[in-house]
Amino acid sequence: MDSYTVLLTVVGGIVIICLVYDTVYLESLKDVHELALKEQSSISSTRKTGESAIYRSMDVMHGLPLTFGLQIRHGIYKVRNGNLKDIWKLALENYNEDRKLSYFDGKDKTLKSFNFKELNVNFQKLAAKFKELSSMPIIGIYLPVGRIESLSIILTCFFFDGFTLKNFNKIPLRKPLDVELICCLKSDLPKFVELSFKKIIIVDDGKDGNDENDYELNTNDIFLVHYSDIINNSALQVSSLSYDYTYSEEEDFRIPLIEDINFKDIQYYQLNFVSTIASLMASVPREHSWNEEDIMLIGCNEFDTILPSQSSVLTNQNLIVKILCAFVSTINNIIVIPESQISFQTITDLNPTLLCLTESKYHSLLNQEIKPMLSSSTGLIRKQFFHRSALLFSRGIYSQFGSLINSDVRICYSCNLLSEEALSTADINILQTAFGSRFIVETFKIPVLGPILKTNFYDYRILSNEIDNVNKKLKFRKMGVAANCLELKVKDFKNFQSENKEGELVIRGFNIGTAIESNDVQKNNTDEGWMPIGIYGKWGEDGCFYEYL
Repeated sequence: MDSYTVLLTVVGGIVIICLVYDTVYLESLKDVHELALKEQSSISSTRKTGESAIYRSMDVMHGLPLTFGLQIRHGIYKVRNGNLKDIWKLALENYNEDRKLSYFDGKDKTLKSFNFKELNVNFQKLAAKFKELSSMPIIGIYLPVGRIESLSIILTCFFFDGFTLKNFNKIPLRKPLDVELICCLKSDLPKFVELSFKKIIIVDDGKDGNDENDYELNTNDIFLVHYSDIINNSALQVSSLSYDYTYSEEEDFRIPLIEDINFKDIQYYQLNFVSTIASLMASVPREHSWNEEDIMLIGCNEFDTILPSQSSVLTNQNLIVKILCAFVSTINNIIVIPESQISFQTITDLNPTLLCLTESKYHSLLNQEIKPMLSSSTGLIRKQFFHRSALLFSRGIYSQFGSLINSDVRICYSCNLLSEEALSTADINILQTAFGSRFIVETFKIPVLGPILKTNFYDYRILSNEIDNVNKKLKFRKMGVAANCLELKVKDFKNFQSENKEGELVIRGFNIGTAIESNDVQKNNTDEGWMPIGIYGKWGEDGCFYEYL
């Protein structure tokens, strides 16, 4: 055999090995078959004139009920939807002294942790004080949610004594008739005194301001209580794991939350909460569901600032829903930190397995940390690993060896608030490669509690046509499929024709809040329950919704 024949044999062998590797071996490593990603929605067989067919997640195909409630066993044969009190009861029944809720202390710049016993004691003390101070069931709050005091007040209203929380994103123009007790920062105290509030729980924010004693001296009928005095009250005897809750059907119909957004009220019922929680928990494949080994890191708004924007309201709601989901699961530790404090180093130090941030924060990490790291002249081998891992992701293969961060993050949740800083599928490819994790984008919009749409856990595809070659901007944003508790369709809108599967997105389901006053897009009792949401785009052939930008 001459050298030419040997060379041909070697080259042919290499080609065959490469073909087998590329078409057989790599294909076997894919998380799901490509066909599964080409049919991500269950689509109704009929449609009305001027509308598309109805789209659902494949988790709740047509013919099956949408996800609603926690489906708690009640008696031998019955199940019920459940409510927020069931969630706290379940969390205490699964008590483990290692399970904690950790919050960032803006004064000390440190994390402070509370186990569930400590939280339960604080909740009981707050509930007793609420009952003492307020003859009305609605408790007002004007506080940054990025504080343990705020969350404790919120959860006390959810879990104890039938209270309803009314959360203001702006200081009201006049004192609401349905709120007797308000909780606010000390620096905001003068504004609420001006509004003629007589009973106020104040949280110290460390800012200089008027001394509350001035009001006690000048106005005898104002009753001020420090949050810290309530929590540090040792005279009130409470049991650390005691939770006096006996189920009654009326509790399932209580309104736990009223959001006062720009002076317009939206009510959220128990069913909205438990359907959102059940939907989110069911969206993760069973083999990857949250468990006792998980640590969740959630980014929140600033510690000492109340942002009046609707994006801020949605960020706060996402934080609360994720914490409630963590209570239902057996997650080991929940860590809440302002997004301004989160960096690659923070993530490395805290080593979460579940990371929940806004789309804008992921944008910041991408541009300020990941891309500079990739463009630097150091770590040539590491960069080669990264690019190879990114290629595998784009071909549907989960890969961790290209990770740029030393952490155990396994799922990244991105909170899409419909800002202009949209992440492209190429950006997401870089992020999931850098973290070595799956990446789920959830889309939020008022008045829906929780996500409207979600991307597929196994969808790593990079879309080649999403960038406008002229101005180098995104033409559309992939939003994925309906949340499990919703069904969606598009309707004709201006030049958008539903027969082409494009138009204005309308939604129907179990996690939509109810406007107390009929206004704007929140008229959700018309058109068979379908509500326009102010998002415009097109259904793709893969069953995903793509928003036009």
